[in-house]
Amino acid sequence: MGYTIFMSTKKILSIGALLIALVGLVWFSRSDTPNKTSADTFYKSIPYRLSFSYPSDYFLEEKNTGSATRSRYTITLYEDTKENRLVREGKSPGREGPVAITVDIFQNLENQSLESWVRGTSDSNFKLGDGNLLPLAIGGVNAFSYRWSGLYEGNSVVFIHKGNIVMMSVTFLSSSDEIVNIFESILEALSLD
Repeated sequence: MGYTIFMSTKKILSIGALLIALVGLVWFSRSDTPNKTSADTFYKSIPYRLSFSYPSDYFLEEKNTGSATRSRYTITLYEDTKENRLVREGKSPGREGPVAITVDIFQNLENQSLESWVRGTSDSNFKLGDGNLLPLAIGGVNAFSYRWSGLYEGNSVVFIHKGNIVMMSVTFLSSSDEIVNIFESILEALSLD
């Protein structure tokens, strides 16, 4: 009988030591892993009067994407990996662009309402979705949110700011992808002047 108690105590001690080792392993591996959702780079657009923070391991690209008759400005964020740098530099043929977070700022020459712009223009990608347009507030202004599906899955949030229509979008493969969390944290921290 004493032998059974000794074996049980030995098993308990072994299991306890194993649990302590596992907790230590998890603790140390977490402290060495960079937190990709930490927003430590700040972006501010003076002409469009908006700002946000984003992870330092993301690359930000800005460019005019409009035409001679209508201005459009695009801000693109994507993870700064070797593969994405090759795509950005045009050195990776045969590959679509990476998943990204985009901010498109459209000139609203016709003073369209937000809903009519979303439903009536192909730029919104709304027609690629299920038709659900959800109202919300972002940065203190009224906005709409919707999902769509194209080359990638996408979520967009659209609002009017300083006479422009602003569409903030994220593309992803799965709704559990880290880029979706980053997009949500950018939306939460968005500041409109």
